[in-house]
Amino acid sequence: MKKKSEKKSGMEMPELSFKQGQRGKYVQRLPEMNRTITLSADLAKVFPDSASANVALRQVASIIRSHELRGHEARSAG
Repeated sequence: MKKKSEKKSGMEMPELSFKQGQRGKYVQRLPEMNRTITLSADLAKVFPDSASANVALRQVASIIRSHELRGHEARSAG
């Protein structure tokens, strides 16, 4: 059987009131560039954590940027 918790003098928590609270007050502080994505099950097996997924995505992004630059240079030269 559980014993009732005894209140210790001087250790009581004050009662909190959220009447003056404001919903979403700090939401603008969240970085806009952080995105949460859900991987398909087959990809989740390959990328078990966010670090491995980020490494692979950065490599793909680098390849895409280099191809875009080459395409831009070819159009500028012609």
